[in-house]
Amino acid sequence: MPLKETTMTVEMQRKVVRIVERLCEKLSDANVEWKYQAGIYHLTIDDGATRFSIQFTEQFLLRKSDEDLEEEIHRRAERMLCETSQRPIRRAS
Repeated sequence: MPLKETTMTVEMQRKVVRIVERLCEKLSDANVEWKYQAGIYHLTIDDGATRFSIQFTEQFLLRKSDEDLEEEIHRRAERMLCETSQRPIRRAS
């Protein structure tokens, strides 16, 4: 039985880099890290106060056009922004 390929294609690298770049633009104070494991791209977004985790399967990314991918990134970034803006504000004592 052949081993499953664990390396990314150039097209997949381009899409993942695009996701990371767009998230960094939309969430300017956040640190975005990613890893690839078993056909799934795991992204961790940390803005210092909140940490989010997003996963994309390779098949999902392969099906998405660049325009669809932009919409997906925007939708997820907006959701993160809404969640962080609804956090109660803590006042220093």
